[in-house]
Amino acid sequence: IASPVPSFPLHAGGPATVFAERGAMISEVGNRSTMSLKDVHTAAYLGAREGAASVEPVVLGICTLSKKAGSKQMREVITRLKDTGDFEIVVFDDETILHEPIENWPVVQAMIAFYSEQEDVCFPLHKACAYAELRKPFLVNDLQSQHLFFDRRQVYKTLEDAGIPVPPYVAVNRDEEGNLLPDCCFEEHDDSIVVNGVTLNKTFVEKPVSGEDHNINIYYPISMGGGSKSLFRKKGDRSAEFKEDVNTVRTNASYMYENFLPTGGTDVKVYTVGPLYAHAEARKAPTVDGKVLRDEKGKEVRYPVLLTNYEKEIARKVTTLFKQNVCGFDLLRSEGKSYVCDVNGWSFVKSSKKFYEDAVEILHRVILARVAPARLMMRLHHSASLGSTPCTSVAHHSTSPEYTSEADDLEELRSVIAVCRHGDRTPKQKMKVKLQDPRIIALLVKHGKPEKGTAKLKKPEQLKEVVGVVEDILANGMQWESGGDTPEELAAAAELKAEAFSKLLLVRRVLSRRSGQNHFSGINRKIQMKVSKRNEDKSISEVLFIIKHGGVLTKSGRQQGERLGNDFRRNMYISNDDDTVGDGLLRLHSTFRHDLKIYSSDEGRVQMTAAAFAKALLSLEGTSLAPILVSLVEKDSSMLDAYGKGADSEINEAKRTLHKYMTCAPEPDAAPDGQTPPAPSDIGL
Repeated sequence: IASPVPSFPLHAGGPATVFAERGAMISEVGNRSTMSLKDVHTAAYLGAREGAASVEPVVLGICTLSKKAGSKQMREVITRLKDTGDFEIVVFDDETILHEPIENWPVVQAMIAFYSEQEDVCFPLHKACAYAELRKPFLVNDLQSQHLFFDRRQVYKTLEDAGIPVPPYVAVNRDEEGNLLPDCCFEEHDDSIVVNGVTLNKTFVEKPVSGEDHNINIYYPISMGGGSKSLFRKKGDRSAEFKEDVNTVRTNASYMYENFLPTGGTDVKVYTVGPLYAHAEARKAPTVDGKVLRDEKGKEVRYPVLLTNYEKEIARKVTTLFKQNVCGFDLLRSEGKSYVCDVNGWSFVKSSKKFYEDAVEILHRVILARVAPARLMMRLHHSASLGSTPCTSVAHHSTSPEYTSEADDLEELRSVIAVCRHGDRTPKQKMKVKLQDPRIIALLVKHGKPEKGTAKLKKPEQLKEVVGVVEDILANGMQWESGGDTPEELAAAAELKAEAFSKLLLVRRVLSRRSGQNHFSGINRKIQMKVSKRNEDKSISEVLFIIKHGGVLTKSGRQQGERLGNDFRRNMYISNDDDTVGDGLLRLHSTFRHDLKIYSSDEGRVQMTAAAFAKALLSLEGTSLAPILVSLVEKDSSMLDAYGKGADSEINEAKRTLHKYMTCAPEPDAAPDGQTPPAPSDIGL
């Protein structure tokens, strides 16, 4: 939950800016907006050495709009700081902040100030900066740095410059009227966008550059059904909405576009207090089904998680980079890596008694060290004289259960593995035709592996290109080598050419079926090409053109997948008495103790079955499977090739046996070649 904070001896050196009571400067060795406990002890030692003791409490100002200043979280902080006896709290009211000149604002020694909005009113950050320049209080969170949060581009650049990973992204810059700026080149295609020569394929995320605009869109590829999901600030139990008919990006303002990173359906929220303390919680990601999980008190359900050492270092860097002692940011864990996708500034955990105890203690020490170090030194000596020491490190709170010695010899379930077949499908269709036209051969060379003589075309833009080539052949004629000059050879060539021509008509009809807004859908259609003949110079002279379609997951097949997911959750994961059925699995998944991974082959019916299973397994809502497919299902086209082609000979023999008995036309009561008809068990039935 939290990074451990080391304890430093009081004589340890280190840069710090130290002020006596009421702001009189005693010693300045540097200037830092965030302080480690080493700095705290150093400041306390230097201040005490100068004899700047005082019995008066520190005047601490709370400068933000009333909606935030009067929130439950801020009231908890104010109450706990008051209870220390070291602070006099002054809350700036909205009238003062919005309408009074800064010269009339209360004079304070330390200040908690941050940007916020309420209704149509925005906190005047520039005014607060001017006050800080005039009165020079110690700022718990630096005010000038908060301007960075208004522009997501600036946030990402700051993170990148410090070596903190962010999702790969591009920015489309427009003026206030929505016109592209001269230095920005933008193109949009069915399944991708191109920004200044950089191509970003769907699925991608679209974010307004304004940090205060939380209307974020996610666009899905046509091959997965298309559509988009709109994310927004929580309204009741909803935080997202799927829009099946929205496939084009917004063009009315400047936006950032970044690759969608699969996170297993969970987000991590990190809350820091100083550079050496971080508390992390996981929640269900809004990208999955858009429903907010809430407890009986109406609070969003979140579960504590442990940060890795690398993530703790990220938390430290974020705090110091943006000069925000109290700061929140969003962390994405994807494919073994961690990325920061948003920095929020002042953020507090909604409900955690331990967090508030730790946070207030750290704020207490940091503020006293910068404003009243002698007072802090007195506190430290007083605690030592009583035989106790104040907390100088924040303990790790493990989410792992505590095992007793009696359980040491018990076996522990390490994993649950399920292998499932896809649900019911429509019949699969396949057609083959041999073609010699150079335009078809060019497609194989362009999209395949000429040295191996194969190509597979499945993406919508590839299928669209095939349709264009086929229409060109049908309109302008097909090139065909006769193979001879005799009448019989010419007639045979003409017959083959006519057959190929009729089959190309079928190819055009199958590929020209569109799905919504005249878009291609490639998840259940594909083209395969194989070299069937080469010239003496090894160049390709003939191609076997294969089109496969059909095999679509039916409504019944989807229901089978969802039913299996429900049964799996109910029967495999036992819940507590106070839980609804299957909630134990949801809690495990949210805390990352349940390392759920769902793999699928690249067949459309298999992907959709896996998404239907995941939807029911995790009790997700919504009718579209596209967001679930993108967020939770990992496509692995090689998973069925784990054992190579070792069974090919047996499979081919079985096919030949079945073909023999299914295509022959024996006389009644007679078997082929006068043999006895086989029993079903003889042919594996």
